[in-house]
Amino acid sequence: MDFKKMKLSTKASLITTSVLVLSFIVLIGVSVMTVSRAMTATINGEVSGISAQNGLIVQGIMDDAQTVAESLQDYLGSTYVKYEDMLATQAVDAQGQKIPFPTKKSAIYNVNLMELNYDVENYILNNAWSTVNHNENITGIGAFFEPFAYDDAIKDYTIYVSDDEAKKKTSRSYGSYEEYSKNDYYERAATTQEPYFTNPFVDSGITMVTASFPVVFNGETQGVIMSDINVDNFAQMKSTDEKYPSLFVEIITQDGTIVYNTQDKELIGESFSELLGGQYDKINEKMQAGAAFYMDIKWEGSKVVEYYHPIKAGNETWWAVTSLDKKDLNKDTINLSLLMVILSLCALAAIAISTTALLRKMLYPINNVVDAAKKIVEGNLDVQLDVKTEDEIGLLSKEFAEMTGGLKLIISDVNYLLGEMSRGNFRLQTEIEEKYVGEYRDILLAMRGINRSLSSTLWDIDTAADQVSLGSEQIAGGAQALSEGAAEQASSVEELSVTISDISQRIEENAENAATAGKLSIEAGAEVANSNRHMEDLVAAMDEITDFSNKIDVIIHTIGDIASQTNLLSLNAAIEAARAGENGKGFSVVANEVRNLAEKCAEAAQSTTLLIESTVNAIGNGTRHANETAKSLQDVIKEVDLVSETVQQIAGASEEQSQAISQVAAAIEQISAVVQNNSATAEESAAASQELSSQAQTLRNLVGQFLLREE
Repeated sequence: MDFKKMKLSTKASLITTSVLVLSFIVLIGVSVMTVSRAMTATINGEVSGISAQNGLIVQGIMDDAQTVAESLQDYLGSTYVKYEDMLATQAVDAQGQKIPFPTKKSAIYNVNLMELNYDVENYILNNAWSTVNHNENITGIGAFFEPFAYDDAIKDYTIYVSDDEAKKKTSRSYGSYEEYSKNDYYERAATTQEPYFTNPFVDSGITMVTASFPVVFNGETQGVIMSDINVDNFAQMKSTDEKYPSLFVEIITQDGTIVYNTQDKELIGESFSELLGGQYDKINEKMQAGAAFYMDIKWEGSKVVEYYHPIKAGNETWWAVTSLDKKDLNKDTINLSLLMVILSLCALAAIAISTTALLRKMLYPINNVVDAAKKIVEGNLDVQLDVKTEDEIGLLSKEFAEMTGGLKLIISDVNYLLGEMSRGNFRLQTEIEEKYVGEYRDILLAMRGINRSLSSTLWDIDTAADQVSLGSEQIAGGAQALSEGAAEQASSVEELSVTISDISQRIEENAENAATAGKLSIEAGAEVANSNRHMEDLVAAMDEITDFSNKIDVIIHTIGDIASQTNLLSLNAAIEAARAGENGKGFSVVANEVRNLAEKCAEAAQSTTLLIESTVNAIGNGTRHANETAKSLQDVIKEVDLVSETVQQIAGASEEQSQAISQVAAAIEQISAVVQNNSATAEESAAASQELSSQAQTLRNLVGQFLLREE
């Protein structure tokens, strides 16, 4: 496999495993040596801890004895002060003799004691009974005094309470001063006036140590308080351990006397220095420092490590010694070294496997980053990168997450801006402008361009709507004028129709007269004269018809002009509707309808023009015929003998006139229909103009819904 094409985790695993193999070869050797030393130090620390614990146990026992003795010592010291005060203030009688102090009989001796000393005796007894009964470490408490130092009534005053006596709440004295003053526990403390712990001794079958504390007043020894400690209570110390079978414990005094030994009780009271010989000098040298230490020695043919912990015994330093065969130390170290070699080999394999797995796991988030990059390329910004580390991969993932978060914010903002613009709000701005950095800035600039362009366009539409509204009002005014003109045309056409009807009736009468002209030739002269008058009226009527026709022609031209203007307005409306887009569809339909009406109006005006021209031509013909008839009538007057022939011609001409008049009447009816149609069209145009104005207002209202930027 090509190393360059391997995955990063595989490369790292191979390199790491190779380095680990080389490193482990070196580390195993170094570790065995180091661990061996560390184990020795650890075991030394552990056994030193046991030694310290044992020292604290013994220290606690000795502190109990010291506390009890010091308590009585302090109480007696305060009592001597009180006694001195009493002597200084002792009352005298009338003869100047001192009045004796009150007395009470002693509970121990058959003598009367001064009341103060009697109270002291009760205090010592009660304190001793309570302490011995409740503290198993204390086997007895006593108070021995110098001659007459306790009370003038008794020379040798001693109190001692043992276990049995404490239970029975009794006490005993301890002989004469000459006897107890020579004992070590009294003599040493009384002489040195310092606390003293005796060497072990046996009393009533119990091995004990006595803590002696002198009672001193005004620089002189008044007595000694003693607290006896049962050495067997030192068995509370830890002297056995499954890990260290050879473990044993002993207590030695400052001068090297063995107070307690768990291995051989026969050694109690023996000299530690004599047992160790020349080795003790080195031990004693370290003891002088007064701090805990340990040392290797030889004992009964074996190498032993002894751990020393100091114990405060009055002004002396005793030692709790915890001893251990050195084999117990080395066996764990050797076993551990062998175990380390085996475990190291196993660990090498395990580490290689776990390292590979760990590297793959640690580098696995890179796959998520790659997948996230693919999703981003595909346009999916819903990317979750749950990487909690803060290494390079974590930072890369964090940057990816921030990038996608920024993109999502920008997209959300663009969606918001476009949404607001789609709802007609153009007075807005982004709240995350700081996110539009680099190439993203072009998006913001484009959005602002769209906003300004659309807002400007809608402003133009609103302006155009105003113009359309104004144009529609003008169209409505023109349509109204057109409607009124059409109404006037209809009235004129109606009058023309009545006139034509009269003409037709007269022509019919002329025809009848012509038919009977032959019979009425006698009355021809009079009738011809009458006909001549009627003909003159006819000519005048024809002239009047001609005038009306000319007026109708003017009106038709006006209708054509209105149709042209309407068509032009509808074209402009269609153009504005196209600019308005979707919102101008309704306006476009109205514009089309207006344009259609204009075209129909133009066509009707053209047709009406043609009909009027035909009518004018017919009227011209009628006028010409009427003139010829008048001339004929004049000729008839002149040529009576040609009356019959002329009457026949008049009858024929009257027939033709009747037909022409019928055609004129039909044309007039068509003109009337066209005029009525023009009137209806004008009304529709006015209604369309009003609708156009309404649509323009609607368009303005629609534009008014937009919140446009200030121009």
